[in-house]
Amino acid sequence: MMGFGLQELVALFVLLMPYFLATVALVPSVARSKGRSGIEWFLVALFVTPILALIALARMPDLPMD
Repeated sequence: MMGFGLQELVALFVLLMPYFLATVALVPSVARSKGRSGIEWFLVALFVTPILALIALARMPDLPMD
């Protein structure tokens, strides 16, 4: 039976971590540009997925800036 060894899992983690961190960092920026809380959307991106958070933000209307 073929499976993943520890080396493969570590390599996968190392390859995917920059993508994850970049998209999680992008979410608060997009949220602030739409007049929403960057910290709240950062937490949403951590607990859901950054891609779903970005899609949700893209579908929301911009709030008026004060």
